[in-house]
Amino acid sequence: MNEEDIRRFRWLVAELFFLYEGQYEFYLKGHISEKSWQPKMAALRGILQNPIAAEWWAMRQAPLSGEFREYLESIRDSTDATWTYQVIGSSTSETA
Repeated sequence: MNEEDIRRFRWLVAELFFLYEGQYEFYLKGHISEKSWQPKMAALRGILQNPIAAEWWAMRQAPLSGEFREYLESIRDSTDATWTYQVIGSSTSETA
């Protein structure tokens, strides 16, 4: 990806995490079931496996709540679920 693509991807990642933070609040209040919540967290874990997203996460510039950030840290390296993603420009999948 060129620099412009990387910049756009970082904004997309930030937006996804902001959206999921709101859903996390609904999950904690019981408005989202465990069955619906787990695939969302598997997707976020997968996104954090991307080197650009991992760099974004490490910079800690997103104004996420401490509680949500701690929750994501606790599940980020979890091995209870796998995430398969397609490497752009490749015909093979990788499992993280």
